[in-house]
Amino acid sequence: MRQRDKYTPELELVEIKLLLEGVRQWHGIDLRGRPPEWLRERIWGAMHREGLKSVTALLEKLLHQPEALERFLHGVPASPEQAEAAFLAGFRRD
Repeated sequence: MRQRDKYTPELELVEIKLLLEGVRQWHGIDLRGRPPEWLRERIWGAMHREGLKSVTALLEKLLHQPEALERFLHGVPASPEQAEAAFLAGFRRD
């Protein structure tokens, strides 16, 4: 039997899958095709900004608070390529 009171990488993966599926089913936004580590960084960044301790807590906010979803999506570009382009644009000179 697994120890259920520790936050493990396995538990985190289950929570991330639930978050992605919840956002897809409830809001119609499919983020599942993104690279896993890229998504994980965005999810943890959102958790930090929202002051949350678990991916499940973030999912709850995303499902029940439209403004939280807007903040989350603002931090998640449409694709990793767009994120890289935006990052590199910051170094360009006018």
